[in-house]
Amino acid sequence: MQRFPSRPRCWPTTQPADPATAQQRREESQAWHHAQLAAHIELAAEVTHPIAGEVLSLHAPVRDNTYPWLICNGCDYGGMESEPPEWPCRTYTLVADRHNWQFEGSSSQPTLVRRTTEPGG
Repeated sequence: MQRFPSRPRCWPTTQPADPATAQQRREESQAWHHAQLAAHIELAAEVTHPIAGEVLSLHAPVRDNTYPWLICNGCDYGGMESEPPEWPCRTYTLVADRHNWQFEGSSSQPTLVRRTTEPGG
């Protein structure tokens, strides 16, 4: 099971000078968000154990336009002035791993995909 480090905290204020580049980044981010939400729905449909399904739903990804990353719906904030918990959290990653899904790609935009081989195989 792979856990990604925290995303760079400079993202919300880092904007490219070129408007075309900024638009491209927004479109790429939106496409990534939609792909992860679709993968979450597909994974949720495969989870048959009622408690695992409830845990997965609780820790589902939530899109908040304030931040460029997805937020975990089930994890608590770190404090009064902390940023929201990032998705995927360890709980979500564990449930996904047990149902033959994994995260690939960069730590800033990990991609949820179905594993093609059994863990350790």
